[in-house]
Amino acid sequence: MRGTINLSGVDTANKTLSNLGTTAVNADIIMGSNDVTGIGSLIFTNGGSGGAAGGSWIVSDASGDIQINVADADSLILSYENSLVWTINKSRQLGNAIILSDSLTLNDASAEPAVAGEIMNDGADVKIFTGGAVKNITNMVVNPIAADFKPAASLTYNLGSSTEVWAALFVTNVRFNASTQFINGAAVGMTFEVPTGDVFDWQINNASEMIIRAGEVDIQNNDLVDIGELTFNGGSNQFISTSGGMLFNVDAGNILEFDVALTGYFFVTSTQDVFGTYAVFWNKTNANRGTPASAGSTIFNTDDGFINVWDGSQWTDAVGNAT
Repeated sequence: MRGTINLSGVDTANKTLSNLGTTAVNADIIMGSNDVTGIGSLIFTNGGSGGAAGGSWIVSDASGDIQINVADADSLILSYENSLVWTINKSRQLGNAIILSDSLTLNDASAEPAVAGEIMNDGADVKIFTGGAVKNITNMVVNPIAADFKPAASLTYNLGSSTEVWAALFVTNVRFNASTQFINGAAVGMTFEVPTGDVFDWQINNASEMIIRAGEVDIQNNDLVDIGELTFNGGSNQFISTSGGMLFNVDAGNILEFDVALTGYFFVTSTQDVFGTYAVFWNKTNANRGTPASAGSTIFNTDDGFINVWDGSQWTDAVGNAT
């Protein structure tokens, strides 16, 4: 069969082509406005470029790929159940819920996005148009963020979660919801700040272990252990130290005073020791008073009823008699 079969406006397709069988059609079939229905498959031969460059066509090229082409300024539209899913034109691809199983490469557009939701590679960074402005995605992913990093709503979102935890937090200043409460990592130390009237409440298992308020540290009846030295504010050299024993020290001219109920019982100055009321010495016997290491060691001897003083070689009583 040779020539052209023109079915435009003529309902003769079944009658004319019903007995073609496997005979090849070597002529154009012009359908006009009629539909071609009931097709099991379309098999394309290697069709080269497939028609005019500016036309709309589908061909199978020499490598077996299917090429789909539309005319300049037209769009290729993919629909599902008559609903638009994806539109492809010369400048962009638009679609709903596009999920990539691999990677997305953006060619250099040498321009910034200008439409809401548009993502482009401007030649240096990947940018997105959102919130009425162009945002640099590259800064968010790789480089330092060059703007405030804010949540969409206040007191709503967390940084990390109980199962997705950041490894470390590197910051200079942590400010809490009250602007006067903050932690500041200064170059010479660490500053914890709360406003006047507030306290630092250090807790373990929801129980207060130490409370710090203006002018006071309350350790909640807990112990202070492993202390090397306690230095006081009253003088430049006033401290209690555990170095080589227990050492109490005050500045020259000051008094070291031991009190009970704020009543002075024992005073130590640079020149004398003074008992506020009376002194009580250790009660010993001749059998257990031993041999002291230092001269001047004093006891009360219950055997003879006298105060005994070790003079460096023997015990003597308070009047100087050897005992």
